[in-house]
Amino acid sequence: MDKKTTYFFVVLIMLIVLAVVATYIRAIILRDYEKVISEEETEEEIYINESTDSSFFAPDVSESEIMQQSPDENVEPELL
Repeated sequence: MDKKTTYFFVVLIMLIVLAVVATYIRAIILRDYEKVISEEETEEEIYINESTDSSFFAPDVSESEIMQQSPDENVEPELL
């Protein structure tokens, strides 16, 4: 093999090694970045849960009060 062919294969192998190393480093960086993002999302969820007023979404009615209410007489029962 002449020198040009040797250099070509050496450069080709170095590019392949560089691509593999770059992919490995990128995977490590993305894994750490995803961990940071998931921690931020968890903090946001906690903040939303703490700041949300449940009385805004549902009236403060106990289950026993709901059971004591009489059913609407105009509504026909569903037939199975």
